[in-house]
Amino acid sequence: MKKNQKKIIVVLGIVIVVIALFFVYTKNKKEVASVKNISIVSPVEVTKNPEEKKIFVKKDTQNIVATVVAGDTTLHLTMSKGETLYDALMNAKNNNQLIFSGKAYPSLGFFVTDIGSLHAGSGKNLFYYVNGKEADVGISSYVPTNGDVVDWKLE
Repeated sequence: MKKNQKKIIVVLGIVIVVIALFFVYTKNKKEVASVKNISIVSPVEVTKNPEEKKIFVKKDTQNIVATVVAGDTTLHLTMSKGETLYDALMNAKNNNQLIFSGKAYPSLGFFVTDIGSLHAGSGKNLFYYVNGKEADVGISSYVPTNGDVVDWKLE
């Protein structure tokens, strides 16, 4: 075999190996990405009694439970650790367990205009309190901890 033919065969072999490695890498990356999107979803308990503000605490290392009070609706939300309040409320909304809407502002976050039986308007806005203290971040930044009571008020 000529010297140039040997070089071409070596280069082609290297190209084939690189292409094969690329396909193996992208296949593994897709499998990892699909595993990252798995979330553990547990049922939500709904109570219509506005005076019931019990903390529903479940001992679980994978999930946390927070109680959300919005007017005459009380929800006990089970969510994954690290999930934001916005994500948990959207899950409850998507499962038809909560009336919830608002508007997202690019640099400010999500502002709630309706939740449960509470509706902003007439100069009043919705604010939320965590364990009796007014929240200092928006719901898209707040990550509840196990046993939190999130109370929505129209002020």
